Amino acid sequence: MHCKDGELSFNWIMTDEQLREEADSWACLSAIGLDTEFQRTNTFYPIPALYQVSADGNLFLIDPFGISDWSPFIACLSNPNIIKVMHACMEDLELISHHLNIVPTSIFDTQLANAFQQPEYAISYARLVDNFHRIELAKGETRSDWLQRPLTDKQIKYALEDVIYLEPLYEVLSARLKSLDRESWFLDMMLRRATYLPSNPDTYYRKNKKAWALEQSELRRLKLLTAWREKTAMNENVPRKRIVWDEHLLEMTKLERLREEHIVEILPNGIATRYGDELIKVHVEAGVSKEFVEPISAPLTRHEAKISKLLRGIAIEQAESLSVAKELLARKQDAEDCIRYFKMFGKLPEEYLGWRHSIVGENFLDTLREKL
Repeated sequence: MHCKDGELSFNWIMTDEQLREEADSWACLSAIGLDTEFQRTNTFYPIPALYQVSADGNLFLIDPFGISDWSPFIACLSNPNIIKVMHACMEDLELISHHLNIVPTSIFDTQLANAFQQPEYAISYARLVDNFHRIELAKGETRSDWLQRPLTDKQIKYALEDVIYLEPLYEVLSARLKSLDRESWFLDMMLRRATYLPSNPDTYYRKNKKAWALEQSELRRLKLLTAWREKTAMNENVPRKRIVWDEHLLEMTKLERLREEHIVEILPNGIATRYGDELIKVHVEAGVSKEFVEPISAPLTRHEAKISKLLRGIAIEQAESLSVAKELLARKQDAEDCIRYFKMFGKLPEEYLGWRHSIVGENFLDTLREKL
């Protein structure tokens, strides 16, 4: 079905037959633009609401509610010979991973490519389009209900604009990367950004900001309780906070024995009634476990924090000289990781053995050797 929305001509893809026909035609292309719309308000996993594709100047909206056979689209996204041009791709990759059980190959993220050419790291798609094409995009439909049908004209226009400029951006950004001789830098970073891994329930406890202060027995409790919470949220497909908050898990972790009265005191009534017995059971299992749980690094000391600031200063100076985003060379977490890794192994972590090493590696090492 061919449709019109103002000056934007596009094709709806609503059936398996339409998807197969169009996806097969994309197989001969060197690049396509790709974006998604989804909703995740009351669920653990994002719900796919729309896929947008630009292919050789043509625009397509794929309605997931009418598609049952996704294999042609999966084949396209998995084809390494087709560049998938996306912007700030991580949330889209999460959706695709859960919905289609794949991670697309050969991704070109326009946000990241721009960071190797301009000082802004997390530039929005609208601003990038304005910078290169002097076109101001509407932003009003970002939080609208993408699961409703029919979509409004404003939603359709927004969805089309989100993908129509991806191919032209790819052409100019990729050409500039090559002219600056930074394509290999970008590709190295892109490999890391495009490697999406689903949340691991058994390691999620490490995200608890106060876990570094726990003793081994407490860490065991936190790990098992958090893993239970993650698996429960996944199985029931509800947000984590609909099960148990991180703060509540930490309170339970510090108790040598979790009793019913603790459950009632810590949790809201409905949550305590529904999950109390399971939490007590997991808490008991953690108490008899002999597993060694890897400790979590403590916050940097005051002296180490000063060194981190020095490393970031080096990164900022080099980034400014190259006109690239400083975050490419050292975010705060990167600098802290360098300090911890150097203390353990006397060298920089793997992320600093490639292109970054030629820019900041030796200065980082000199600073760490002198100050630590």
